[in-house]
Amino acid sequence: MSSRAKRKARNRGQRPPIEAAKKPDNTLRSWLGFLSPTGKFAAAFALLLTIVGTYYTFSPKFTIEPKDSLDSTNPFATPFTIKNDSLFDVSTISIKGGIRKVYTKNGSSFSDFGVMTSAPPIPNLEPGEATTFIIPFPFNSPFPFSFADIAIMVSYRPALLPFTRNKSLRFATIEAKDGTLHWVSKAISE
Repeated sequence: MSSRAKRKARNRGQRPPIEAAKKPDNTLRSWLGFLSPTGKFAAAFALLLTIVGTYYTFSPKFTIEPKDSLDSTNPFATPFTIKNDSLFDVSTISIKGGIRKVYTKNGSSFSDFGVMTSAPPIPNLEPGEATTFIIPFPFNSPFPFSFADIAIMVSYRPALLPFTRNKSLRFATIEAKDGTLHWVSKAISE
């Protein structure tokens, strides 16, 4: 009913007719309308868990582990293995290494001198696939090493995503009883 007709009806002392209520167009709103507040909370919580679970299921995951050293006196001759633990391919993998600290048995030490070296790029890793790489550190010492601390930076492109992601990992050596050095994982913040 138009506003003019409503004014005429008011002037004559009549009540304007009640218009039929419009039905909501939103089916989600009508679906949630029959839920109690507790049900709405449970539905929102279930949706949130689904989104978080989907993210963690499909996000790229990989592991990097050191293998047995090719030279027991030089920890920088150790090959590392990278494995794709995600459900999709990971491509355009670039691996760089940086030396944080190095100590030799004669007492010499070097720290944070910014040497960055690269392993050859890896074009693609399928789910469950692994490959081995050696970071060719340009470090040669006449004295045996007593401690080394390195950072490995990995840049990769997850499948189905157009951008590149980065991850940093840190490894340090520990000395065994026989004097050989072995790489162990460390937190970046340590």
